[in-house]
Amino acid sequence: MHPRRLLIILSLLCLALRPANAQTKHRIYKLEERIMKGDKEALFDIAPFFDNKEHIIEYLGYHVLNPTLSSIAKRIVKENCLFTDLELVITDSTSWKAFSDFLEANRGQIVYSPLTAAFVITVPEKRTARFAIRKLTSFRQKELADRSLALQSFPWIREQHIDSFLVRKDPYALVLIASELFRGRHRFNRYQDNEIEYLDLLSLLTGNEVGVEDEKKMISWHIDQDFYPDSKLNLLIYYLHHYKDYSWNEDLGMFINPHQIAQSPGKEIELFQLLNHQQDSVAMDAFVQLSTGRPDEVSLLAQEYDKGVMYLSKNHSIPGYHLLPRLSVFTAWCKANDIEFKDSAGTYFQDYAGFSRKAM
Repeated sequence: MHPRRLLIILSLLCLALRPANAQTKHRIYKLEERIMKGDKEALFDIAPFFDNKEHIIEYLGYHVLNPTLSSIAKRIVKENCLFTDLELVITDSTSWKAFSDFLEANRGQIVYSPLTAAFVITVPEKRTARFAIRKLTSFRQKELADRSLALQSFPWIREQHIDSFLVRKDPYALVLIASELFRGRHRFNRYQDNEIEYLDLLSLLTGNEVGVEDEKKMISWHIDQDFYPDSKLNLLIYYLHHYKDYSWNEDLGMFINPHQIAQSPGKEIELFQLLNHQQDSVAMDAFVQLSTGRPDEVSLLAQEYDKGVMYLSKNHSIPGYHLLPRLSVFTAWCKANDIEFKDSAGTYFQDYAGFSRKAM
């Protein structure tokens, strides 16, 4: 028999002998489907599993897990409920009785929030979120303008009827875009890989970017890189509170908020963005300029921009972000001590940068 045909047969045999996927067979996953569709009674039905220590097989990608039904039930509830810490904190020790008592005591207050695709007591409209706003750099403005048509043509815009709000220039479209970003959040074995689409569209429509608190209570400017959903929820809360402050400016072709002053991005932020430029020479020039920038500012921005991208920029002709804080300190020390660290053309430094990249 031909080796390739034998390999195909063996592969099919392995699939046939693979244990039935518990994630499609066990009743607990049917309850999960009901909960995700907004069936409140499914919360009551899943409560008994909080005390169930039976182990079943779960698949996380290619990983085979053996969790208890108790841990699965609690995970499902935490992924699909947004109770505040003052309302309920689910831990490994939370019992069936404790959860059932909570549900019964708050039966009338627990509601399904379509904007968050989650059960809540305190609706997002009544929550608060710390935020900051900064203007787009000229590089980002041009980048988004060049992609304007594509950014407004994503299928989910039409599927969720956001296009009709955009046609009417209704600022509630901003809420709906932020809502779609949060609704698609990561859950167990369910991943969202298009977060940047929502954020780029919001920036295109407002001319700004909004930073909000993440799970560490730090302002995040790169919400698409946040694994936990806290910053996505806080972005939705921001727009729920402020969308009425926005109005369409026909001359600028975007929504503006005259009640909020956006901070200027600063030269260093634009230079960090230029590290992603498709032209190697532009990216390298930005790297060289940042290496001689203010060490404190460069260090903060390096921490911001290396978030979730393993210190690598999209332009692989330059070293990683993590080198810049050290280089800026080095060049600052050279300046302070009247030491020349590069020639007029910057050749020495670029050779050093190339060596650093190869050594990574």
